Amino acid sequence: MKDVGEEKQMRAYPLISFLPVLLLVGSCAGPTNPFGNEGLTLPPKIGHSDLPISIRSVSSVTEDFNVDPVSIHFSPKKMNFHQTRDFKVHIHDPNGVGPLSLIKFYYNKRDLTSQWMNKAKVTKDTHSKNVTIAFSGLKLPASRDHDIIVKYQHGHNHHFSLAKYESPDCSMTSLDPLGELTPFSKGITRQYEPLIEGLSSQEGVNPSMVAGLIAQESAFNPRAVSFAKAIGLTQVTSGASQEIVSNFEHFPVYPEIQEIPVPLIKTLILSGKLNQQNEWRLHPRYSILGGIHYLKRLEDYWFRGETQKIIHTVFPGRGDEVLDDIILASYNSGPFRVKKSLKARGKDWLNAHDLTEAKKYVKKVKSYCYHFAANHQ
Repeated sequence: MKDVGEEKQMRAYPLISFLPVLLLVGSCAGPTNPFGNEGLTLPPKIGHSDLPISIRSVSSVTEDFNVDPVSIHFSPKKMNFHQTRDFKVHIHDPNGVGPLSLIKFYYNKRDLTSQWMNKAKVTKDTHSKNVTIAFSGLKLPASRDHDIIVKYQHGHNHHFSLAKYESPDCSMTSLDPLGELTPFSKGITRQYEPLIEGLSSQEGVNPSMVAGLIAQESAFNPRAVSFAKAIGLTQVTSGASQEIVSNFEHFPVYPEIQEIPVPLIKTLILSGKLNQQNEWRLHPRYSILGGIHYLKRLEDYWFRGETQKIIHTVFPGRGDEVLDDIILASYNSGPFRVKKSLKARGKDWLNAHDLTEAKKYVKKVKSYCYHFAANHQ
Protein backbone atom coordinates (compact mmCIF):
# COMPACT_ATOMS: atom_id res chain seq x y z
CA MET A 1 0.00 0.00 0.00
CA LYS A 2 1.27 3.47 -0.92
CA ASP A 3 1.31 6.19 1.72
CA VAL A 4 0.02 9.72 1.26
CA GLY A 5 3.50 11.24 1.05
CA GLU A 6 4.41 9.04 -1.87
CA GLU A 7 1.25 10.05 -3.76
CA LYS A 8 1.98 13.75 -3.30
CA GLN A 9 5.53 13.26 -4.56
CA MET A 10 4.25 11.56 -7.69
CA ARG A 11 1.86 14.43 -8.34
CA ALA A 12 4.81 16.82 -8.34
CA TYR A 13 6.48 15.08 -11.32
CA PRO A 14 6.34 17.03 -14.60
CA LEU A 15 5.33 13.61 -15.93
CA ILE A 16 2.09 13.66 -14.08
CA SER A 17 0.01 16.11 -15.99
CA PHE A 18 -3.64 14.97 -16.03
CA LEU A 19 -6.51 13.63 -18.27
CA PRO A 20 -9.35 14.86 -20.60
CA VAL A 21 -12.76 13.59 -21.87
CA LEU A 22 -14.37 11.31 -19.45
CA LEU A 23 -17.34 12.71 -17.63
CA LEU A 24 -16.89 12.53 -13.87
CA VAL A 25 -20.25 11.69 -12.37
CA GLY A 26 -21.55 14.60 -10.33
CA SER A 27 -19.35 17.24 -11.95
CA CYS A 28 -20.60 20.36 -13.71
CA ALA A 29 -19.76 19.26 -17.24
CA GLY A 30 -19.71 21.70 -20.10
CA PRO A 31 -20.75 20.75 -23.61
CA THR A 32 -17.14 20.31 -24.76
CA ASN A 33 -15.25 18.96 -21.79
CA PRO A 34 -17.00 16.49 -19.48
CA PHE A 35 -14.68 17.47 -16.62
CA GLY A 36 -16.04 21.00 -16.41
CA ASN A 37 -16.77 24.28 -18.14
CA GLU A 38 -13.21 25.53 -18.01
CA GLY A 39 -12.41 23.33 -21.00
CA LEU A 40 -14.43 25.75 -23.12
CA THR A 41 -11.88 28.54 -22.62
CA LEU A 42 -8.86 26.59 -23.86
CA PRO A 43 -7.17 27.70 -27.10
CA PRO A 44 -7.78 25.64 -30.25
CA LYS A 45 -4.20 24.34 -30.35
CA ILE A 46 -2.66 21.76 -28.04
CA GLY A 47 -0.39 23.48 -25.55
CA HIS A 48 2.08 25.66 -27.43
CA SER A 49 1.65 23.92 -30.78
CA ASP A 50 -0.01 21.09 -32.59
CA LEU A 51 0.98 17.54 -31.72
CA PRO A 52 4.66 17.18 -32.73
CA ILE A 53 4.32 13.75 -34.35
CA SER A 54 1.62 11.81 -36.10
CA ILE A 55 -0.77 9.63 -34.15
CA ARG A 56 -1.09 5.98 -35.04
CA SER A 57 -4.61 4.63 -34.62
CA VAL A 58 -3.98 1.78 -32.19
CA SER A 59 -5.08 1.07 -28.63
CA SER A 60 -1.48 1.15 -27.35
CA VAL A 61 1.69 2.44 -28.98
CA THR A 62 5.25 1.38 -28.21
CA GLU A 63 8.38 3.36 -29.14
CA ASP A 64 11.98 2.11 -29.04
CA PHE A 65 14.00 3.84 -26.30
CA ASN A 66 17.17 2.01 -27.39
CA VAL A 67 16.82 -0.22 -24.32
CA ASP A 68 13.46 -1.70 -23.41
CA PRO A 69 10.25 -0.23 -24.85
CA VAL A 70 7.88 2.01 -22.99
CA SER A 71 4.24 0.94 -23.18
CA ILE A 72 0.95 2.68 -22.45
CA HIS A 73 -2.19 0.64 -21.85
CA PHE A 74 -5.74 1.42 -20.81
CA SER A 75 -8.28 -0.24 -18.56
CA PRO A 76 -10.91 -0.86 -19.86
CA LYS A 77 -8.96 -1.54 -23.06
CA LYS A 78 -11.43 0.49 -25.12
CA MET A 79 -14.01 3.20 -24.45
CA ASN A 80 -17.26 2.38 -22.70
CA PHE A 81 -20.26 4.43 -23.86
CA HIS A 82 -22.96 2.58 -21.92
CA GLN A 83 -21.73 2.50 -18.35
CA THR A 84 -19.97 4.62 -15.75
CA ARG A 85 -16.63 2.92 -15.12
CA ASP A 86 -13.36 3.48 -13.33
CA PHE A 87 -10.68 4.33 -15.88
CA LYS A 88 -6.94 3.66 -15.61
CA VAL A 89 -3.87 4.51 -17.66
CA HIS A 90 -0.94 2.15 -17.12
CA ILE A 91 2.56 3.30 -18.09
CA HIS A 92 5.49 0.89 -18.08
CA ASP A 93 8.94 2.46 -18.38
CA PRO A 94 11.81 -0.04 -17.90
CA ASN A 95 14.13 2.91 -17.16
CA GLY A 96 11.85 4.18 -14.44
CA VAL A 97 9.61 7.23 -14.30
CA GLY A 98 11.73 10.09 -13.02
CA PRO A 99 11.72 13.84 -12.30
CA LEU A 100 12.26 14.67 -15.99
CA SER A 101 9.53 12.35 -17.24
CA LEU A 102 6.50 13.96 -18.82
CA ILE A 103 2.94 12.82 -19.38
CA LYS A 104 0.24 14.73 -21.23
CA PHE A 105 -3.43 14.08 -21.88
CA TYR A 106 -5.20 15.46 -24.93
CA TYR A 107 -8.93 15.51 -25.53
CA ASN A 108 -10.23 16.51 -28.97
CA LYS A 109 -6.82 18.13 -29.71
CA ARG A 110 -6.78 20.17 -26.50
CA ASP A 111 -4.30 19.80 -23.67
CA LEU A 112 -6.40 19.23 -20.54
CA THR A 113 -3.65 17.58 -18.51
CA SER A 114 -3.95 19.69 -15.39
CA GLN A 115 -7.71 19.45 -15.28
CA TRP A 116 -7.66 15.67 -15.60
CA MET A 117 -4.86 15.10 -13.11
CA ASN A 118 -6.74 17.08 -10.48
CA LYS A 119 -9.24 14.21 -10.58
CA ALA A 120 -6.64 11.42 -10.64
CA LYS A 121 -5.07 9.06 -8.15
CA VAL A 122 -1.50 8.10 -9.02
CA THR A 123 0.29 4.97 -7.80
CA LYS A 124 3.65 3.40 -8.68
CA ASP A 125 5.65 0.31 -7.89
CA THR A 126 8.83 0.27 -5.79
CA HIS A 127 11.19 1.12 -8.65
CA SER A 128 8.80 3.51 -10.42
CA LYS A 129 8.82 1.35 -13.55
CA ASN A 130 5.04 0.95 -13.51
CA VAL A 131 2.78 3.93 -12.92
CA THR A 132 -1.03 3.83 -12.83
CA ILE A 133 -3.19 6.93 -13.13
CA ALA A 134 -6.72 6.11 -12.01
CA PHE A 135 -10.02 7.97 -12.34
CA SER A 136 -13.12 6.99 -10.40
CA GLY A 137 -16.67 7.09 -11.72
CA LEU A 138 -16.01 8.27 -15.27
CA LYS A 139 -18.53 8.34 -18.10
CA LEU A 140 -18.19 8.89 -21.86
CA PRO A 141 -21.49 10.19 -23.28
CA ALA A 142 -22.42 8.46 -26.53
CA SER A 143 -23.76 11.77 -27.84
CA ARG A 144 -20.25 13.21 -28.15
CA ASP A 145 -17.11 12.47 -30.15
CA HIS A 146 -14.15 11.53 -27.96
CA ASP A 147 -10.54 11.73 -29.13
CA ILE A 148 -8.30 10.81 -26.19
CA ILE A 149 -4.52 10.69 -26.58
CA VAL A 150 -1.87 10.06 -23.92
CA LYS A 151 1.69 11.23 -24.56
CA TYR A 152 4.68 10.10 -22.45
CA GLN A 153 8.35 11.09 -22.55
CA HIS A 154 10.98 9.55 -20.27
CA GLY A 155 13.26 12.59 -20.46
CA HIS A 156 14.17 15.57 -22.60
CA ASN A 157 16.36 13.59 -25.04
CA HIS A 158 14.01 10.64 -25.42
CA HIS A 159 11.38 9.84 -27.99
CA PHE A 160 7.70 10.27 -27.29
CA SER A 161 5.35 7.34 -26.80
CA LEU A 162 1.76 8.03 -27.72
CA ALA A 163 -1.37 5.96 -27.20
CA LYS A 164 -4.83 6.64 -28.57
CA TYR A 165 -7.80 5.42 -26.55
CA GLU A 166 -9.90 3.63 -29.14
CA SER A 167 -13.66 3.37 -29.52
CA PRO A 168 -15.07 -0.15 -29.10
CA ASP A 169 -15.37 -2.21 -32.24
CA CYS A 170 -17.99 -4.84 -33.04
CA SER A 171 -18.35 -7.03 -36.09
CA MET A 172 -21.68 -8.60 -37.01
CA THR A 173 -19.90 -11.70 -38.32
CA SER A 174 -17.70 -12.38 -35.29
CA LEU A 175 -18.77 -15.48 -33.36
CA ASP A 176 -16.88 -14.96 -30.10
CA PRO A 177 -18.66 -16.37 -27.02
CA LEU A 178 -20.53 -14.14 -24.59
CA GLY A 179 -18.97 -13.15 -21.29
CA GLU A 180 -20.60 -11.34 -18.37
CA LEU A 181 -23.39 -9.02 -19.49
CA THR A 182 -22.42 -6.24 -17.10
CA PRO A 183 -24.12 -4.06 -15.81
CA PHE A 184 -27.19 -6.32 -16.03
CA SER A 185 -27.62 -8.82 -13.24
CA LYS A 186 -27.24 -12.52 -13.90
CA GLY A 187 -30.75 -13.03 -12.60
CA ILE A 188 -32.14 -10.93 -15.44
CA THR A 189 -29.98 -12.21 -18.30
CA ARG A 190 -29.44 -15.87 -17.37
CA GLN A 191 -32.54 -17.16 -19.14
CA TYR A 192 -31.72 -15.31 -22.38
CA GLU A 193 -28.00 -16.01 -22.74
CA PRO A 194 -28.38 -19.58 -24.12
CA LEU A 195 -31.02 -18.37 -26.58
CA ILE A 196 -28.83 -15.48 -27.74
CA GLU A 197 -25.74 -17.63 -28.18
CA GLY A 198 -27.57 -20.54 -29.78
CA LEU A 199 -29.72 -18.60 -32.23
CA SER A 200 -26.97 -16.11 -33.13
CA SER A 201 -24.43 -18.83 -33.83
CA GLN A 202 -27.03 -20.78 -35.81
CA GLU A 203 -27.68 -17.73 -37.99
CA GLY A 204 -24.02 -16.69 -38.29
CA VAL A 205 -24.44 -13.44 -36.37
CA ASN A 206 -22.26 -12.17 -33.52
CA PRO A 207 -23.92 -13.14 -30.18
CA SER A 208 -22.38 -10.09 -28.51
CA MET A 209 -23.95 -7.77 -31.08
CA VAL A 210 -27.36 -9.36 -30.55
CA ALA A 211 -26.95 -9.09 -26.77
CA GLY A 212 -25.83 -5.48 -27.16
CA LEU A 213 -28.83 -4.69 -29.35
CA ILE A 214 -31.20 -6.21 -26.76
CA ALA A 215 -29.48 -4.35 -23.93
CA GLN A 216 -29.93 -1.03 -25.72
CA GLU A 217 -33.41 -1.72 -27.07
CA SER A 218 -35.18 -3.21 -24.06
CA ALA A 219 -32.67 -3.69 -21.21
CA PHE A 220 -33.61 -7.41 -21.40
CA ASN A 221 -37.28 -6.67 -20.62
CA PRO A 222 -39.33 -9.08 -22.81
CA ARG A 223 -42.50 -7.00 -22.32
CA ALA A 224 -40.99 -3.62 -23.19
CA VAL A 225 -43.11 -1.31 -25.38
CA SER A 226 -41.82 1.92 -26.96
CA PHE A 227 -43.74 5.03 -28.02
CA ALA A 228 -43.30 3.81 -31.63
CA LYS A 229 -45.05 0.53 -30.72
CA ALA A 230 -41.85 -1.48 -30.87
CA ILE A 231 -42.35 -4.53 -28.67
CA GLY A 232 -40.27 -7.14 -26.90
CA LEU A 233 -36.59 -7.87 -26.34
CA THR A 234 -35.48 -6.71 -29.79
CA GLN A 235 -38.11 -3.94 -30.06
CA VAL A 236 -39.44 -4.85 -33.49
CA THR A 237 -41.97 -2.36 -34.88
CA SER A 238 -45.21 -3.34 -36.59
CA GLY A 239 -43.76 -2.51 -40.01
CA ALA A 240 -40.67 -4.64 -39.47
CA SER A 241 -42.87 -7.36 -37.97
CA GLN A 242 -44.76 -7.70 -41.25
CA GLU A 243 -41.49 -8.29 -43.10
CA ILE A 244 -40.27 -10.85 -40.56
CA VAL A 245 -43.55 -12.77 -40.34
CA SER A 246 -43.47 -13.29 -44.11
CA ASN A 247 -40.57 -15.68 -43.44
CA PHE A 248 -41.96 -17.15 -40.20
CA GLU A 249 -45.60 -17.90 -40.80
CA HIS A 250 -45.91 -19.73 -37.46
CA PHE A 251 -45.18 -16.49 -35.57
CA PRO A 252 -48.51 -15.38 -33.99
CA VAL A 253 -49.65 -11.78 -34.57
CA TYR A 254 -52.27 -10.08 -32.37
CA PRO A 255 -55.21 -8.89 -34.54
CA GLU A 256 -55.05 -5.22 -35.58
CA ILE A 257 -52.23 -4.53 -33.08
CA GLN A 258 -50.87 -1.74 -35.28
CA GLU A 259 -54.13 0.16 -34.70
CA ILE A 260 -54.04 -0.09 -30.90
CA PRO A 261 -52.65 2.95 -29.01
CA VAL A 262 -49.50 2.42 -26.93
CA PRO A 263 -51.15 2.88 -23.49
CA LEU A 264 -53.72 0.20 -24.34
CA ILE A 265 -51.01 -2.16 -25.61
CA LYS A 266 -49.24 -1.82 -22.27
CA THR A 267 -52.49 -2.43 -20.41
CA LEU A 268 -53.22 -5.53 -22.47
CA ILE A 269 -49.74 -6.88 -21.73
CA LEU A 270 -50.04 -6.20 -18.00
CA SER A 271 -53.46 -7.90 -17.92
CA GLY A 272 -52.11 -10.93 -19.76
CA LYS A 273 -54.55 -10.59 -22.68
CA LEU A 274 -51.64 -9.73 -24.96
CA ASN A 275 -48.96 -12.36 -24.42
CA GLN A 276 -46.36 -14.56 -26.08
CA GLN A 277 -49.02 -17.00 -27.20
CA ASN A 278 -50.81 -14.48 -29.43
CA GLU A 279 -48.02 -11.97 -30.27
CA TRP A 280 -44.63 -13.29 -31.37
CA ARG A 281 -42.68 -10.22 -30.26
CA LEU A 282 -43.52 -11.05 -26.63
CA HIS A 283 -42.06 -14.55 -27.04
CA PRO A 284 -38.35 -14.30 -26.05
CA ARG A 285 -37.13 -16.94 -28.51
CA TYR A 286 -39.17 -15.56 -31.41
CA SER A 287 -38.17 -11.99 -30.58
CA ILE A 288 -34.47 -12.85 -30.60
CA LEU A 289 -34.79 -14.85 -33.81
CA GLY A 290 -36.86 -12.11 -35.44
CA GLY A 291 -34.37 -9.42 -34.45
CA ILE A 292 -31.50 -11.47 -35.88
CA HIS A 293 -33.34 -11.99 -39.14
CA TYR A 294 -34.13 -8.30 -39.42
CA LEU A 295 -30.41 -7.53 -38.98
CA LYS A 296 -29.66 -10.00 -41.78
CA ARG A 297 -32.40 -8.49 -43.94
CA LEU A 298 -30.79 -5.08 -43.49
CA GLU A 299 -27.41 -6.57 -44.36
CA ASP A 300 -28.91 -7.96 -47.56
CA TYR A 301 -30.41 -4.55 -48.33
CA TRP A 302 -27.00 -2.88 -48.13
CA PHE A 303 -25.42 -5.56 -50.29
CA ARG A 304 -27.75 -4.82 -53.20
CA GLY A 305 -26.47 -3.12 -56.36
CA GLU A 306 -27.59 0.49 -55.80
CA THR A 307 -27.08 0.66 -52.04
CA GLN A 308 -23.77 -1.20 -52.19
CA LYS A 309 -22.60 1.26 -54.83
CA ILE A 310 -23.44 4.18 -52.50
CA ILE A 311 -21.28 2.69 -49.74
CA HIS A 312 -18.35 2.04 -52.07
CA THR A 313 -18.64 5.52 -53.55
CA VAL A 314 -18.57 7.19 -50.12
CA PHE A 315 -16.03 4.78 -48.63
CA PRO A 316 -13.90 3.44 -51.51
CA GLY A 317 -12.10 0.29 -50.39
CA ARG A 318 -13.46 0.68 -46.85
CA GLY A 319 -17.07 -0.42 -47.18
CA ASP A 320 -16.66 -3.37 -44.83
CA GLU A 321 -15.35 -1.08 -42.09
CA VAL A 322 -18.56 0.96 -41.91
CA LEU A 323 -21.13 -1.67 -42.83
CA ASP A 324 -21.88 -2.64 -39.22
CA ASP A 325 -22.52 1.01 -38.31
CA ILE A 326 -24.82 1.40 -41.31
CA ILE A 327 -26.78 -1.75 -40.44
CA LEU A 328 -27.22 -0.73 -36.79
CA ALA A 329 -28.25 2.82 -37.74
CA SER A 330 -30.76 1.30 -40.18
CA TYR A 331 -32.19 -0.92 -37.42
CA ASN A 332 -32.72 2.18 -35.28
CA SER A 333 -33.83 4.79 -37.82
CA GLY A 334 -34.70 2.89 -40.99
CA PRO A 335 -32.52 2.18 -44.05
CA PHE A 336 -34.07 4.90 -46.21
CA ARG A 337 -33.12 7.67 -43.77
CA VAL A 338 -29.59 6.28 -43.60
CA LYS A 339 -29.40 6.03 -47.39
CA LYS A 340 -30.56 9.64 -47.74
CA SER A 341 -27.87 10.82 -45.32
CA LEU A 342 -25.11 8.84 -47.05
CA LYS A 343 -26.02 10.42 -50.38
CA ALA A 344 -26.31 13.94 -48.95
CA ARG A 345 -23.43 14.04 -46.44
CA GLY A 346 -20.99 11.35 -47.54
CA LYS A 347 -18.52 10.30 -44.83
CA ASP A 348 -20.24 12.62 -42.35
CA TRP A 349 -23.52 10.70 -42.73
CA LEU A 350 -23.93 9.76 -39.06
CA ASN A 351 -23.78 13.42 -37.96
CA ALA A 352 -26.99 14.28 -39.78
CA HIS A 353 -29.54 15.98 -37.51
CA ASP A 354 -32.18 13.32 -38.13
CA LEU A 355 -29.68 10.59 -37.20
CA THR A 356 -28.78 12.06 -33.80
CA GLU A 357 -30.43 9.20 -31.94
CA ALA A 358 -29.02 6.68 -34.41
CA LYS A 359 -25.47 7.88 -33.70
CA LYS A 360 -25.94 7.34 -29.95
CA TYR A 361 -27.60 4.01 -30.66
CA VAL A 362 -24.74 2.74 -32.83
CA LYS A 363 -22.11 3.76 -30.29
CA LYS A 364 -23.96 2.19 -27.38
CA VAL A 365 -24.74 -1.10 -29.12
CA LYS A 366 -21.11 -1.44 -30.22
CA SER A 367 -19.99 -0.58 -26.69
CA TYR A 368 -22.21 -3.26 -25.19
CA CYS A 369 -21.10 -5.68 -27.90
CA TYR A 370 -17.38 -5.16 -27.31
CA HIS A 371 -17.57 -5.33 -23.53
CA PHE A 372 -19.98 -8.30 -23.53
CA ALA A 373 -17.56 -10.48 -25.52
CA ALA A 374 -15.74 -13.00 -23.33
CA ASN A 375 -12.36 -12.35 -24.96
CA HIS A 376 -12.52 -8.67 -23.99
CA GLN A 377 -13.17 -9.26 -20.28
